[in-house]
Amino acid sequence: MPESRTRSEEIPAREAHEASCPQRPLFDIRDERERAAGLPVGAVPLPPGDLLERFGNTTPQSAAGGFILCAEGVRSLELVRRLRRRGIDGFQSVQGGYLAWQSAGLPTRSETELSERQLQRYARHLVMPQVGPEGQRRLLDSRVLLAGLGGLNSPAALYLAAAGVGTLGLLDDDRVERSNLQRQILHGEAGLGSVKGTSAARRVADLNPDTETVVIGQRLDRGNADDIVRGWDVVVDGMDNFPGRFALNDACIRHGLPLVYGAVMRFQGQVSVFWPAAPAAEREPAPCFRCLV
Repeated sequence: MPESRTRSEEIPAREAHEASCPQRPLFDIRDERERAAGLPVGAVPLPPGDLLERFGNTTPQSAAGGFILCAEGVRSLELVRRLRRRGIDGFQSVQGGYLAWQSAGLPTRSETELSERQLQRYARHLVMPQVGPEGQRRLLDSRVLLAGLGGLNSPAALYLAAAGVGTLGLLDDDRVERSNLQRQILHGEAGLGSVKGTSAARRVADLNPDTETVVIGQRLDRGNADDIVRGWDVVVDGMDNFPGRFALNDACIRHGLPLVYGAVMRFQGQVSVFWPAAPAAEREPAPCFRCLV
C-alpha cells in the first residue's frame, strides 16, 4: 500500500485530538469493558456495527467523516478501510488507539467512579469480565487480614496490595532479621530490626497508595483471636505455629469468616480455603483447619 494512502487512513492521536470537532467527531468503538479504563474527552462511544449503519451510505454527514479510535488502532483501521470500500473516505483511524492517546498525555475521562490514576493502575483488571469496574470497586472496599508476615504472606501482601485491596491487616510480633530476607520479600536490608508489620506497611505504601494498612504487633492466641479477626472480610493464615493456627481457625469459625490456609515445608506445600459462610451459632458444623490436621 502506498505510504501516502496509509497516512490518509491513519492520523496520530494528537492530530486527531486537535482536529476533532462536532462536524468531525471522534468515535470510540471499544466495548464497555474496554472503556472502563477511560475514554478520550469529547469522544462519542459507538459500536462498530452502529457506526457502519449510521455512516455506511453516502450522505453529507458521512462525507464529513470523523476519527475512529479502538484500543490499539487495529480494529479502527479495518473499519476505516471497510468504509472506504463503500466510497466513504472522510474517516481516519487514530494510530495506536487509546494506548497512544494515553501515552501522548491527551485528556481522558472516566465512565466509572475510579480516578484517572486508578483507571491507569487497574487497566488490566477493568477489561476482564471477571473483574471490571464493579469488581475493582469491591476490591478497593475490601479488608484482608494477613496473619504472619513471613515467607507465605510476603508475596500475598504484595499481590493483594497491587490488586487494589483497600485495607490490609498486618499481624506479626516478630522483627526483621537478615536470615528472613532470602524468602520474605516484603522486607529488605533497610528494615532490619524493625517490627515486621511496620516494615511491611512501608513496602505496601510504596507499592500502592490506595491500600491502607493496619499494623498489629501482637502474637495471636486464644485470648485475643476474636478481637483481632473481628471486622475483616477474609483472613489469610501464614503463621508458623500450631497454637496460633488453631486459635485463628476457631475464631474464624465463630465469626463466619473465610480462612485461607497455607503451609510450606521445603519443596512441599499445602493450600486450602475453609469458609463456614455464617457465624457458628447460625449453621451446621462445617469442615475447618482442625479437620485437616
